[in-house]
Formats: sequence, structure tokens, C-alpha cells
Amino acid sequence: MLIISGIIIGQLFNFEGDTLERIAKVLSSLASIATVVGAIVATIALTSWRAQYTHTKLDKLMDELEDSFSDLFRTIHQYRFNQIMVVKYETNSGSPSDYKELKKLELGSQGNYFKAREIYHRKYEQFTRHYFLKNTMKINPHKIDQDIVPIYQGLRNIYTQDDIRESNRLLCKNDDDLELIWTQCKHEFEQVRSQALLIRNSS
Repeated sequence: MLIISGIIIGQLFNFEGDTLERIAKVLSSLASIATVVGAIVATIALTSWRAQYTHTKLDKLMDELEDSFSDLFRTIHQYRFNQIMVVKYETNSGSPSDYKELKKLELGSQGNYFKAREIYHRKYEQFTRHYFLKNTMKINPHKIDQDIVPIYQGLRNIYTQDDIRESNRLLCKNDDDLELIWTQCKHEFEQVRSQALLIRNSS
């Protein structure tokens, strides 16, 4: 295009050979500069696009991870509630027909809990491919598993107490321990979002 432009300009304005040659050199220099500038702009645009794509993907993964955590905790609560009902009937010798139905509900909620736990493990693994998280964090799925087990195991001791006030105290403590896990994890999710936002703004 530069050569053609030079020939057209030379024909229209009837430049002499030397003048036409100088114009061609100027156009050639401009073309070289434009190529370099274009390469720089393209590199900046590509880098910016990659950063934007990474941040968008990270936001999506973060949303999915936190949503899966909420689903996990919903199933944890349901499984725990059904376990409490089973333990109460076992320690108080409830009717066999009621007990059979409660065990069925308990097993169903246990299956839902296992499914939600598997999904959360997978979402956490996907998220940490793009963003580093310490293994000691509360939102680490293995840490959640470790913290939940004592809560489930502690349910049986609640209703083996002869003192009903002690049973209520143990139940409240069990509630508080579970609520503490939820609060700590939600706080860490907020921290991770804030840190990711700082990285995005700095880039």
C-alpha cells in the first residue's frame, strides 16, 4: 500500500525521481514506526485481555466455590438434625416404626451431605489452580471435614446425660461450634475476595 501510494502521489503531483524517492523513504520510515507501535499496542492489549479474562474467570470460580460452600453447610445442618432425632429416639427408646423412618431420613441426608462435600472439594481444587490458598485456612475442604467430625460425634453424648440442663448445654455448645465454623469460613471468603480485588486493581 505504501508503494502504491507513493506511485500515485508521484503521478498526481509529477514529482521528480529524487523527490519521489525521498517521499518513499519517509513513508517507509513511518511504516516501520507504525509497525513497532502496533506491536507494542497489540502486546499491551493482549496482556490486558489476558488479565481481564483471568480475573473474570477467578470471579466466576469464587462465586461457584462460595455457593457450593453454602450448599455444603445446608446439607451439614440437615444431616445433623436427622442425626439428633435418631439419637433422641435411640436413647429414649422410641417406637420402632418412627425409628425406621428417622433412619431413612438420616441416610438420605447423609447421602446429600457426601454429594455436597464432593462438589465443594472439586470447586476448591478448581479455584486453587488459579489462586493460591494456604492449607491451614478454614475454607480448606479437608479442614472443614476435620472440624465437622467432632460435632457429629458429640451428638450422642448430648442425650446420654441424666441431667436435662446438661444436655441442653451440650446441645447449645454443639450449635455454637457449628456456627463458629460457618462464621470463620464466611470471614475467610471475604478476605480472599478482598485480596483478589487488590491484585486485580494493581494489574
